[in-house]
Amino acid sequence: MLRLASIIAFVTLISTYINASEFKDLDYASLDVTVSLNDGAEDGCWTNLKEVRDYAEGSLQNRGINILPPPYKGQVKQKIFELYISVLGGRIYEDGTGGCYGSLNVALRAPEIIDDVIYYAEYTSLNGAIITIDTNLNRRVLDGLSEYFRDYMK
Repeated sequence: MLRLASIIAFVTLISTYINASEFKDLDYASLDVTVSLNDGAEDGCWTNLKEVRDYAEGSLQNRGINILPPPYKGQVKQKIFELYISVLGGRIYEDGTGGCYGSLNVALRAPEIIDDVIYYAEYTSLNGAIITIDTNLNRRVLDGLSEYFRDYMK
């Protein structure tokens, strides 16, 4: 019961996507971008990773952006941008039942190396809480990604 109350409080506090910024002057045609997915959802709450990757890559290509495979360590110095998509979440009830809750983070970012440490500068980002009574967060993740491309990567 405590877990459910915590989830409701979390969603109430962050009831919509927040922290969205826009980088209007970025020349998309000059970008090389890789798409990275972070699956932090448990208990089958996010299962359409391939569909999300395909949608993200297609949306980037429609904007004239060159898609690259995931980078290897040496590519950091080449200023390759990363579209980072992260979903964290789990089941509403501690016994692994019920709908799913979680968070979605979508960010276009570029690596910077400072004193041999890799940092990321975010150019656009969308963060938010998601909850559903459905069996997973798949539809909500695609909806959030669609909102990101529609509103923040014009």
